[in-house]
Amino acid sequence: MNIAWAAGLFEGEGTIRSNTPPNTMRYSLTMKLTDLDVLEKFHKVIGLGKIKRLPLTAPHHKPIWIWTLHNKAGCVSVLEKFLPYLGLRRAHKALDKLDDIELIHSDDFFR
Repeated sequence: MNIAWAAGLFEGEGTIRSNTPPNTMRYSLTMKLTDLDVLEKFHKVIGLGKIKRLPLTAPHHKPIWIWTLHNKAGCVSVLEKFLPYLGLRRAHKALDKLDDIELIHSDDFFR
């Protein structure tokens, strides 16, 4: 498995988020799957984040697993690696988040 495969999986199933609680900016990349083996392969390729099982919503549902990454530097690293392999829409979203991170965390922003 390689980064292009991981980027393709993330493009189809992943989420890029940011929110601004008071005085801080939080970033996260997440992906939910019912196939733990696929998520574990993704995690091995990326080398960052955590996998955990979500609570079942009904007894007859399959277990859902979630990979999460909440570290700013990790999010930047992963998005930069994925960028060459993303489609236009998701690449624009990734670039927007990378621009937000650079702007919010630059020294000039607080001067």
